[in-house]
Amino acid sequence: MRTRHHRTRVVFAPALVILAALAAAPGFADDVTFTASTGTGMIYGVAREFVYTLFNKKSGTISELDWNLRPLVYAKAGLLMNTVWGFGASLDVRMGIPGKTGLIEDSDWKNYPINGDTSKTHYSQNDCYTERAILLDAQVGWVFSLASWITLRPFLAFDLMDFKWTARDGYFQYPPSVPPGTPYDPWSAGEAKLPMSGVSIIYQQTWFIPIMGIESKLRFGENLTGSVSFAFSPVVFCNDLDNHILAGFDYYENMWGGFLLEPKISLDWQVAVRGQLSLAVSYRYITGLIGTTYAVANGAPATPGLVSATYENGAGVSFEALDASLTFTLSL
Repeated sequence: MRTRHHRTRVVFAPALVILAALAAAPGFADDVTFTASTGTGMIYGVAREFVYTLFNKKSGTISELDWNLRPLVYAKAGLLMNTVWGFGASLDVRMGIPGKTGLIEDSDWKNYPINGDTSKTHYSQNDCYTERAILLDAQVGWVFSLASWITLRPFLAFDLMDFKWTARDGYFQYPPSVPPGTPYDPWSAGEAKLPMSGVSIIYQQTWFIPIMGIESKLRFGENLTGSVSFAFSPVVFCNDLDNHILAGFDYYENMWGGFLLEPKISLDWQVAVRGQLSLAVSYRYITGLIGTTYAVANGAPATPGLVSATYENGAGVSFEALDASLTFTLSL
C-alpha cells in the first residue's frame, strides 16, 4: 500500500528561497525580473468519489459521495520569474482555511449488481468539513509579442491538489434490511431521517496533473491589461483514502485517465510603479478517472492492515469548481 506524504510546503519554501537568491546575484538581475504575490480567493465546487460494479458485464455506479467546497476560502502566495528572452517560470500555492464547506451527500444504488435496477436505494447527508486543502501550481512558459497590445504565451504546468474532509453529524435514510440477493425497496425523500452524530467518514484525495495551455494578454491602456487562457490535460492521476469508520474498513484507491479542462480570465491593474492588483476567475473540470480499490480492515474482528478485497476498475473520481481570487503583485 502507498504511504501518504504531505510535502507541499517543504518543496515550495526552498524553491522560493532559491529563486530569491538568484534575483540578488550580481549580473543576473539585468536579464531577469522577479515578482512576488499574495492574495486571497474562494473555491466553489464539488469533489466526487464513485464506486463501480458490474451487472451482466456492464459497469454501473453503485455509490456516489459528493464532497462540497461551497465555498472554500484560501490564502495564496507565489513567485514569478521573467527573462528578457520571453521565458518565464512561476510557483503558486493556495492554502485553504479549515472549516465547514457545505454538505457531503452519500447515495447508493445497491440493487444494480442484483438485477441492474438503477433506482436509488440508500441516502445519507452530513456536514462536510474541509480539514486540509493545499493546491500547488508550477508553470513554465514563453511569451511571444504579436503586437504592442497583445502577447501570446504557451505554457506547461504541473498541478498538485491535496484535500482532506470529514463527514460529521447529519442523518441517513436507509430501507429495511433484506436477505442477501434480495432487492431493496427504492429510496424515497419521504423516508424517516435517522440522526447520526460524530465523525462517520474521513476522506482524502491527492491529485497529480500535468497540464499544457495557452494564454493571450491584451493591453487596454497604460495601466490596465486583461488575459484569457485555456488549459488542458489529457491524463490525470489521483490517489485517495476513504475511511468508513462505522464500517471498519479503509478503502485505498489509485486512479488515472480522464482529462482536465480549465478556462480562465483575469484583469490586471497597475496601481503603482512596482505594484499590480489582479482579479482572476477560472473554472476547473476533471472527469473520467478510474482505477483499483483495495479494502483494508482497520479493526476487529478482521486483522487490521489486511487487504481483504481488491476491486479492479471499481473506483472513480471527478472534480469541478469555480475559482475567484484577488492578488497583489510586487516587482522585486
